Amino acid sequence: MNHPPHPSAPGEIEPTAPHHRRRLVAAAVIVHHRCVLLVRRTRTEPGLHWALPAGKPEPGETAQDAAVRETWEETGLKVTAGRVLGDRVHPGTGWHIHYVACTPEPGTGLIRPDTFEIQEAAWVPYGELHHYVPQGFDPRVQAFIDTACGTSP
Repeated sequence: MNHPPHPSAPGEIEPTAPHHRRRLVAAAVIVHHRCVLLVRRTRTEPGLHWALPAGKPEPGETAQDAAVRETWEETGLKVTAGRVLGDRVHPGTGWHIHYVACTPEPGTGLIRPDTFEIQEAAWVPYGELHHYVPQGFDPRVQAFIDTACGTSP
């Protein structure tokens, strides 16, 4: 008898889901002092020059685990993962992205980009985000950023 697959826990990446054929990515949404951490990769996707720290989960990792690890590897910033804000297939890249709210750990505000993968990393002030990410963020990510920066309606 065939049973439907058990749904994943929030943030767990389900390998049997239909979207598994797409590249899975966990992205860290990090807000600190009304700024958002963005990275500029050495190899960019068309129309995506600045982005959230992100990468492919390793076997057995949750989205939260991958977001924490990728942030450390790409920027040298230690973060604590919070809740998964949501997921979607990115309209520009086709990647299936899980967005994870993260908080910098105390005393780790300096960023050191991994120059192999990352050209530059920056704490971008809330009011300048549209210059770095003109296409905007997923609405759930934007709502989180708005609330974290104290600008939600």
